[in-house]
Amino acid sequence: LSNFAPSAYLDPSAQLYLRENELFPPFYYMATFDIFAKTSSSTNQLLSPQELFALGRPLWDLLKPAEQKLLVLGGGITVPNWLKKPALAVLSSRISLDITAESHVSSELVAGFMGICVHVSEDQHQLLAFYPSEPILAEAAASLMQCERVFGKLLSFLLDALQTGYVKPGYCGELVAHLLLTIAWDQATKNKEILSLHNNKALGYTKDQKNYEDEIQGLPHTQRLANGLLAFTHFIPLTITYTPTQTELRSLFIRFAAVICKHNQAGVDLILPVWLVLVQDGSNHISSDLMSYFLIQIKNWNKFYDDDWPASATSKLSKKYVFKSESASTGEEGNLLPYLSLYLQLGAQKPKLQSLHIGKLARFKHKIKKEGKT
Repeated sequence: LSNFAPSAYLDPSAQLYLRENELFPPFYYMATFDIFAKTSSSTNQLLSPQELFALGRPLWDLLKPAEQKLLVLGGGITVPNWLKKPALAVLSSRISLDITAESHVSSELVAGFMGICVHVSEDQHQLLAFYPSEPILAEAAASLMQCERVFGKLLSFLLDALQTGYVKPGYCGELVAHLLLTIAWDQATKNKEILSLHNNKALGYTKDQKNYEDEIQGLPHTQRLANGLLAFTHFIPLTITYTPTQTELRSLFIRFAAVICKHNQAGVDLILPVWLVLVQDGSNHISSDLMSYFLIQIKNWNKFYDDDWPASATSKLSKKYVFKSESASTGEEGNLLPYLSLYLQLGAQKPKLQSLHIGKLARFKHKIKKEGKT
């Protein structure tokens, strides 16, 4: 435990110690994460609270205790009493904040606000904290963010953390995009059941017939995509150098997780998994062969277009370009699945929505410009 004590300059009682300290492996090596999880094979299992609570750290039972764990409280919390660290814990569990390892906030999030320590430097001056994919924790954070006054407080603390350097904004302001997409999802599912996947009627999951596999196979791509299931409550980063396959997208979809791609990923920054469901009676098998996605690229130029436009929003934001070296784009069925590409120019000086029609394929690439700078 002494290896995780504060740095010497922070400990007024520290005595001179000349020998080297050998650090224990980080706590995330303990094989308890997802230990009770079972692979969801149908919509009914996916919507089961029992399945949801089994994901992440063990011993989850109810939603309210998860909220209290984030806030370090035995009861509720009033808006004026919000503090920076619980605010960052709530936001991190949903939009995956990049907390600076040198800051004291990082160690305090691990000590008291459900953060996980993934690295400690040998001189003990740096501690890397991380919030992995835990659906129940993300749902708890989502319920706390529903109040407009609370959400305003959260944004205020986030702005302060960005200005003081506790939180990194991302290379192209990706953090703003994470927040915008999270807000959009919350608005689409507002005043609905707490389990977000129950709310997909707002996103096109509306057919009542039990069997229409033959019908949907013959539908146009746009209609087939509209009948798909989109469900994400939080973002998780891919910190190792790979692009997710369709099998991995299925695993992410089951966790209600969206993907923050590796740094300098070709063509795309964010991926939202979409399941192209065939049968809507609740028993349909969640097959990786029917996993599609929203491909999202983020730019932060102080003008309407980046220097690579329109290729950056068309050919370089395509399935073929993004998954050119991965199995997600191989196979006849994978190549036939419809998908959506979204180009976000956050630095544009005024809002604009533009659709691009590419040749005879009639693919629709949407370019959205957000007013103001990030």
